[in-house]
Amino acid sequence: MPTTPIHGWTTPAGSVAAGKADEHMASLADQIETTLTGTYLALTGGTLTGDLTLPGDPDAALKAATKQYVDDAAGGVIAADGSTVQVVNTTTETTLLSHTIPANTFGNDDVMRLVAWGDYLENAAAGTTRNIRVKLGGTTLFSGAVVWTAATSANRGSWRMQCELHVEAAASFNRMVGELIATDTGTSGGTWVDTTVGASQWLASATPNKDFTASLALAVTAQMSAASANSDVRLLGWYLERVNN
Repeated sequence: MPTTPIHGWTTPAGSVAAGKADEHMASLADQIETTLTGTYLALTGGTLTGDLTLPGDPDAALKAATKQYVDDAAGGVIAADGSTVQVVNTTTETTLLSHTIPANTFGNDDVMRLVAWGDYLENAAAGTTRNIRVKLGGTTLFSGAVVWTAATSANRGSWRMQCELHVEAAASFNRMVGELIATDTGTSGGTWVDTTVGASQWLASATPNKDFTASLALAVTAQMSAASANSDVRLLGWYLERVNN
């Protein structure tokens, strides 16, 4: 019998003696078992020490689910912050929040929702406008320069903004609608003043189409028409979420 290794296993020199075939096959089986142990996962189960890449998302109830599949189905809050950021005594556009959306966070037909809220003081001059802008990848998607109160007051008013962006095609097409609501500062509790920026803003007709397969910078800024130490706007919190589709 040849002594040339066959797939890494060696055979004894010479021919297999009569009655030694079983012993020889047992030797080969031992070598095979030694070679395979720790290299392959048994059909009965085991523990992987490295990553396992699946060919795609499951298409049957008992198939394994990829992380991509679970993330897409889960939805929920992606980022949030409760830090206070103040813009005061300036007419310069100032960043209230900045967040980088990682690549592929949103896919086809996902909906991105951004909610932000805060308060403001107008105890300097009536008629000051405040412009809250939402920017994605450097493009302004939402902008509302409005007078939030008609009179000066030592009381702080409140504001809340909500925007939804429909990612119709992750790499090319998306559109957004947004609404900003503020309270008058003149009374305790205030009266809600509707400052909706248009019935809808369909951004596909402009230049909003952002590639969500790459990372994108999300920002919210504030800008006031007059500078005063007694006129400000503050961000008190925000969150970004994926709405389950």
